[in-house]
Amino acid sequence: MQRSASGGKANKTHFKHAFHTYKHITQLCDVLHEWFGILESISTIRYFDIFLSAGWGEQDHRGKPFSNTYHRSRYLLGGQDLADGHVGVYSETRGDWKYLVELLALTAYYACNAVCHLCRASKKIRRLWYTSVGRRARHRQTLYTNSQFHQWFSSLPPSQRSPMLDVEGFDIWRTWVDWMHSSDLGLLAIIIPSVMWELTGKARAGWSGSKRNSRMDRAWEDYCDWCRANHVKNKAFRFRAGRFFIIQ
Repeated sequence: MQRSASGGKANKTHFKHAFHTYKHITQLCDVLHEWFGILESISTIRYFDIFLSAGWGEQDHRGKPFSNTYHRSRYLLGGQDLADGHVGVYSETRGDWKYLVELLALTAYYACNAVCHLCRASKKIRRLWYTSVGRRARHRQTLYTNSQFHQWFSSLPPSQRSPMLDVEGFDIWRTWVDWMHSSDLGLLAIIIPSVMWELTGKARAGWSGSKRNSRMDRAWEDYCDWCRANHVKNKAFRFRAGRFFIIQ
């Protein structure tokens, strides 16, 4: 949070009330979106604008002024500090990839040939192959700037643009896929089996056996010993070649 120019002593009660009011409003929008499949862009932007303004708004999300006869309780609050002069400042957007696709109306993501909204990584163009994860991968030289991202989406019809792009301070490089989904459920789910596949290709990692599955049995036994020693209760399934999704 950032202090507005109006100053004033911080009031934790007011701030807590303002935060929970905003939280409940956004939860209501989520419910409406789930029920009716609609969420007005102007409403979403309005909530962020109110938090940035440090004051109670004097009109509703459609621009209709509050009055003695129209939402009188809000009319009486008009112009007053929302959180004792403090404002909410956009910091970042974080979520799993599916969430970001839906929130930002992305047209480049995991189900497309152009898989990334930040660069030109591709499923079809070999020199920009999306599984290249090295520091010299060519797609690393094609990163978009925040300005380029906005220009790209500004050319789309309003119905295809996410209202999040109109939030003051929004930056695509402050939009993150959370680590648990991107690492534990994404990269590591492929990289670890691929490493295991290489290590059990020959009896070179101390795991004996004439066949790969025999060597995987020895690796599994070592893994179970490690889990017991480190009090890990939730173990992976027994290693088997047919269960591995690997990078070849």
